[in-house]
Amino acid sequence: MAIAVKRELESAAPGLTRGQRLWQRMLEHRERAKLSLARAKLVTASYRETEGHLPSIRRAKALEKILTQIPLYLEEEDLLAGAFSARPMYFEWYPEFAVDQEFDSALLQKLLAEGETEEDVKDITAYFKDRCLQKAFLARIGEEKKRFMLEAGADGAWVFGGKLPLNIDIGYHAVNYEKLLQKGFLGVLDEVQAELRATSVKDDLSYQKVQFLRGLSIVLQAGIQYANRWSALVKDLAGRTNGRRRAELEEIAAICERVPAHPAGNFREAVQATVFLHIMMHLESRSQESPGRMDQYLYPYYRKDMEEGPLTREEALEILECLRVKWSTLRLFNGAVYNEIISGEAQYHNITLGGQTRDGRDATNELSHLFLEAAFRTRTPHPTLSIRTHKNISEDFILKGLELVRAGLGYPAFFNDDSSISWLLDQGVPLEAAREHCIGGCVHHQMAGQSSPLEPFFISIPKCLELAFHNGVDPLSGKQLGPRTGELADFRTFEDLLEGFHEQVLYFSEAGGRITNEQRVGRAEIAPVMLSSAFVDDCIQRGRSCLGDGARYPLLAQISVGMIDAADSLAAVKKCVFEDGTVSLNELAESLAANFAGKDEVRKILVKAPKYGNDDDSADRMAADLYDWWRKMVGEIKAPYGLKYLAAPYSISIHGAAGKRVGALPNGRLAEAALADGSVSPCAGVDTHGPTAVLNSAGKIDQPPLFGTLLNMKFHPSSLKTREDLKKLLALIKTYFEYGGKHVQFNVIDGQTLRDAQAHPQRYGNLIVRVAGYSALFNELHRSIQDEIISRTELTMA
Repeated sequence: MAIAVKRELESAAPGLTRGQRLWQRMLEHRERAKLSLARAKLVTASYRETEGHLPSIRRAKALEKILTQIPLYLEEEDLLAGAFSARPMYFEWYPEFAVDQEFDSALLQKLLAEGETEEDVKDITAYFKDRCLQKAFLARIGEEKKRFMLEAGADGAWVFGGKLPLNIDIGYHAVNYEKLLQKGFLGVLDEVQAELRATSVKDDLSYQKVQFLRGLSIVLQAGIQYANRWSALVKDLAGRTNGRRRAELEEIAAICERVPAHPAGNFREAVQATVFLHIMMHLESRSQESPGRMDQYLYPYYRKDMEEGPLTREEALEILECLRVKWSTLRLFNGAVYNEIISGEAQYHNITLGGQTRDGRDATNELSHLFLEAAFRTRTPHPTLSIRTHKNISEDFILKGLELVRAGLGYPAFFNDDSSISWLLDQGVPLEAAREHCIGGCVHHQMAGQSSPLEPFFISIPKCLELAFHNGVDPLSGKQLGPRTGELADFRTFEDLLEGFHEQVLYFSEAGGRITNEQRVGRAEIAPVMLSSAFVDDCIQRGRSCLGDGARYPLLAQISVGMIDAADSLAAVKKCVFEDGTVSLNELAESLAANFAGKDEVRKILVKAPKYGNDDDSADRMAADLYDWWRKMVGEIKAPYGLKYLAAPYSISIHGAAGKRVGALPNGRLAEAALADGSVSPCAGVDTHGPTAVLNSAGKIDQPPLFGTLLNMKFHPSSLKTREDLKKLLALIKTYFEYGGKHVQFNVIDGQTLRDAQAHPQRYGNLIVRVAGYSALFNELHRSIQDEIISRTELTMA
């Protein structure tokens, strides 16, 4: 079935660009969007048909059924085929991963699309109830570990983030889009077939490899069929259309006949092929791949078309605007718990701009500027933009990026090539290759088409501190979760307290690592990622999924949340209790238990203690030492495939959900308040000495050895009015990066506007803010994260 959404060009709003009109229509669709069961029904039917087959074949056949049968539609004026759902802006369901997580959502009845019934949901749920990835994983680990996860996870103390499997979405990395454009699906299929011919079945491993390669063949051929279906749909629309739009549709249909089957021959084909692959990977596994360095791998096609004349700059801009709208149509259907954790629809379509060439020259080109301009013109939350900076990058390009920041969209974010490349070299990546890295997910420097999906798990550092204060007992539930390290009043020295805290963090880091190890291996076996693997180096030759050990650089990471809250709390205890004696341990214990009720004087003393973010060496050193210890500790935890874990501090929007499960802290923070955002951002409202002090504090943390860091800053719009103001901000960025800082991003909006948006959401339907490594519509965010963004200190350039 094909659904064609039609609108007359004559009704288009005058004065708006094509992309702006498209986005207005998408926002209208968004208001009416519901839950489609199209994908879920097809997956369920496929799984019923393939019972008894190896997982690689089952996953391949499931994607084949989706791509060959899911309904298609094309929005009027759109220049790009492909859709994340069967209807405009609708949600799709991925029941094979976790049915309970979705079915328990209170939103289900309100969201169910026209023509879909509760019986359909019950049928899908009944099939996957005991077959989904989550249940299969829990069955593998046994009741004891399951109990521990629930008590320490989102259902309990929240030491660990989320329900398990810890990560429903696949992503935080980028595939080899350049390979797609140069070889096409048919070229990659030839590579798969050659490996099949060279592989003889000698044992169980070689048999699994053969089946995996056959699965890759299935998905590549299905991808070609998907594009052909779009070509047929668009041809049909062209036959019923006149004028300019008919010519556009005929060209789109011809493009879909050629790509992604064949190598891209021009700019339009290159963009369309990229869109197709991006969407198909998501339809398979909810993957949120970053499209990587689009200004680099698309540039040869753009330059050729501009030189030969078939493409104008305005036409290229229209295509990039349509690209922005296309990737902003993705909607993620999540259960209530998961939705709180990621706060709305956190998405990681991260386009990397600038950076360096393999020989160290500035890689910025005209297309880099066009991506910024397209974002200026069509202001959508996705895809986010990241600029890789280095000493030779064009200042005009950075300033143009800062002009976009000033517009209030929260992007681009800025990354330091020196720190990122240093980390990659330590991982064994050659220098020339490291210069080609992109940003995967929010803030992670990765090798496109060579790194594996990240598959992280989150640990709440302040919760570990709270457990250290209570001898390993969770004060919320009264359960003994962590090791017995002593009551708060029992610690005789600050070093004793610090040792107890370290022991709690170590215990949960090692326990979480063991669980994640089983998850990573289990997921690769139960639900291997197929299409992405075809575009990740070495997966074809090894015959293994990129989610397992197929990728050249497999990655596993532990992610800390609230490190700065813990550092400020430890600094306050050291200063007020053990050095000055202005607060006793008993007073501290009583004040924390009472959430400072009736303990105002104690709280005032603690609040006045040194705080990270104000260029205070005592507080900053506590944060730096804590990060150093944590990074080294995490780096000793064993991971599958002979790896060790990577220390990757950032919060997405988990600091809101995690904060609800942490009581009052010695830094003066009240119970249930959101934790500090990002990883090197100050706690909300404590950075009182201006932006230079914040950067000086963050610069004291040894960031190059960390797998990405995240610094959020919020500026009042009045402080960035002129080009000179932007140059001052650029100087701040350069100084911070000279310190070794890895990343910084900005919200340019005043708190009053955000508070008014909370009170009158209907007036701010397209208000975009920066959350973590992504931007989002403000109205889509969980209230706790809205409050946290409002509470971030408003800085000025004065």
